[in-house]
Amino acid sequence: KDASGVGNSAQIRTSYERLKVMALAYSTVGTSVYGNANLQSDIVNGLDYMYSTRYNEHVTTTPSGTSNWWDWQIGIPLQLNDAVVLMYDDLSSTQITNYMSGVEHFSPTVTLTGANRAWKAMVVAIRGILIKDSAKIESARDGLSAIFQYAVTGDGFYTDGSFIQHANIPYTGGYGIDLLSSVSTLMTLLHGSNWQVTDSLQSNVWDWVYNSYQPLMYNGAIMDMVRGREISRS
Repeated sequence: KDASGVGNSAQIRTSYERLKVMALAYSTVGTSVYGNANLQSDIVNGLDYMYSTRYNEHVTTTPSGTSNWWDWQIGIPLQLNDAVVLMYDDLSSTQITNYMSGVEHFSPTVTLTGANRAWKAMVVAIRGILIKDSAKIESARDGLSAIFQYAVTGDGFYTDGSFIQHANIPYTGGYGIDLLSSVSTLMTLLHGSNWQVTDSLQSNVWDWVYNSYQPLMYNGAIMDMVRGREISRS
């Protein structure tokens, strides 16, 4: 009941986050509910319900206090994609196609800059894998190339070691971490496949670790001056 709002993007994202956690428990060997039939039914019914009532190819959104573009294009599909991966063997092809139609509706291509672009690449890539769409996987991989390049203005990593997001905010310890995580995960996922990253500038990712992160880390923490609004979050 605490996430029942239709059109409330944050509550829809919360619902998918919970379904993903349930799917993780169901599909992980060693948990008390591994392979539990009742849990499986609850998860699948939940995914069907969310598709039919909250997130699908027919949803239209308008800016309001309950609607955030980030949720629709990135936050929700990241959670939904993971849930479908975890429940893949328990879903019909029709169900997978249905769920992924919502993702395609809101994030058909890799756009934006900085961490948002890295997240979008993950969204497009995982959806492409789930529906076996080679072109989508290729577009996700190629979407990384703009991230590999050092920035000269706006969002991205700079040759002096800094990382900027939201045009002018030092964000190495916030969005920069999300970017590094998403990019490295996608590079690893595609490695050894027909869609492996071949852009020579991918070597910059290793440089970021030493030039952008190592100087700002001490005793397992990263300096607050590069964390932006992350300093207000637990």
